[in-house]
Amino acid sequence: MTKWIDNIKKQKVEKIIIVLGKKHGADIKKIKEQLEGIDYEIIKSNSCVMGTLRNEAIKNIKTEWMLYFSADDELLDNVIEEIEKRSKENDVVALKYMDVGINGGETLRASALFTLEKMLDWKRIYMVPGYIALKRKHKGRILYYETIEIPNYPYLFLLTSKGLKMDHTQNVCAMYRRRQHSHGELAVQNNRFVDYSKIIDKYAVQYLKKGCKKAIVKVKVMYEDVELEQVFAYDDEVEMNIDRALYLSEERKYVEIIGIVK
Repeated sequence: MTKWIDNIKKQKVEKIIIVLGKKHGADIKKIKEQLEGIDYEIIKSNSCVMGTLRNEAIKNIKTEWMLYFSADDELLDNVIEEIEKRSKENDVVALKYMDVGINGGETLRASALFTLEKMLDWKRIYMVPGYIALKRKHKGRILYYETIEIPNYPYLFLLTSKGLKMDHTQNVCAMYRRRQHSHGELAVQNNRFVDYSKIIDKYAVQYLKKGCKKAIVKVKVMYEDVELEQVFAYDDEVEMNIDRALYLSEERKYVEIIGIVK
């Protein structure tokens, strides 16, 4: 948290919202000392669900734009400038960032942005969702996260289904540092990623339905050492049901949207 506050203090921000969940372990006195002279608000929640905690912050933000950022990662000095470059022509600005492995190796990445055609193939395209800045309201309504433990991808699907204009920052402006006991790494270590993937798939289908009138979906999977290719249709009369194909195997090769009618 100390490093996170130092990163934020380098930025030109109007207000900082800090949400502390159940059993947060933060030193509130030290936080207040660090934030002296800055407009901030500390919100305490009894929840430990990630989506719920982010919504607590969104409800209390009054600015036009907002950016969620984990306390464990690093914002570079140029992030506000980079977001502003893209903000005039877009509703969402995704950050380019450096993915720093546990062994210290660095990989340049771009945060996840989807089109309707690519949402179902999220796992192959973007293994890490990254960071987005966005306008707090769309057509006068606040856009909230799903109140689930893994809200990043479903939120991106929501934004995609709304047809928002999106782009990436020109330059790297964040550092994503992998840690052995991080939220994502623990999910992998505890074999929860497979379950999380199924939940994310369901939201991808849900928001695909909201974003288009008709879609032809092709799924290629490996099942009992045999490559299967299945095609499903969805329109206003026929319910799209691709769950079976998506869950046949963890080794899904790809999901392709053959055609979409918006």
